Amino acid sequence: MSEHTEFDQVHEEYETAIRINPFDADAHFHYAHYLSNQNRLDEACRHYDSALEIDPNNAEAHHGFARVLTKQGRTNEAREHYQIALNLDPNSARAASNLARLSLIGGNVARGLDHALHALRIGTLPNNGVEIAGWFGKHAAKLEQIARNPDESTDRRGSALALLITNDPENAPDYIDRCQTETDFPSVGRVCSDILNLWTPQDI
Repeated sequence: MSEHTEFDQVHEEYETAIRINPFDADAHFHYAHYLSNQNRLDEACRHYDSALEIDPNNAEAHHGFARVLTKQGRTNEAREHYQIALNLDPNSARAASNLARLSLIGGNVARGLDHALHALRIGTLPNNGVEIAGWFGKHAAKLEQIARNPDESTDRRGSALALLITNDPENAPDYIDRCQTETDFPSVGRVCSDILNLWTPQDI
C-alpha cells in the first residue's frame, strides 16, 4: 500500500468520525497528531484548535499544538500553550524543557534556567537536552553574570554555575574560584553539585 493511499484511508476514517460527532475532542486531537507527523501543519492546527475548544484542559493537546506552532515559527503562541500544558501537568518535563528552549531562543537566559531546573527536578531533560545545553553554551557570559550575582536566587546561581561547568569544563576551576568570593558559595555549590548529578551524561 502506498503512503498516499494510507494517508487517504486514515484521513477518511478521522473525517468520518468527526462528521458523526463534531464534538469528539479525542478524534480531533489524534487526527491533529497524525497530521502533524505528516507535516500537514495548517490542518493539524485546525484540529488541535477544535480539540482544545471542546476540552481546554487536555495538556497533551496543548503540548502537541505548541510543537506545531514552533515548527511554524509562531514561538510566542507556542510558549503560551507549553505554559498551559505545564500548568495542567506540573510534572511534565517535556513542557518545562521546551519552555526552557524557547526562552533561550528568545534570549531570556534566566527564564530558561528556571524552566530547565524545573525539568531537571522532575527528571532528566527529555530528547532535546543536548539542544538545550547547546543553547546555554551560547550564553556563557550571561550565565557567569547570574552565577556571580548575589541578588539572584541560590537555585538559579547554582544551575548557572553547573551549566558553565558542563559547557566549558576546561575553565570549570576558574568559574568555581571566582564564585567562591561570594559569601553564600557553599549553598550555591551544593545546588550546583545537585544539578550536575541530575544532568545525566546522555543529556549533555
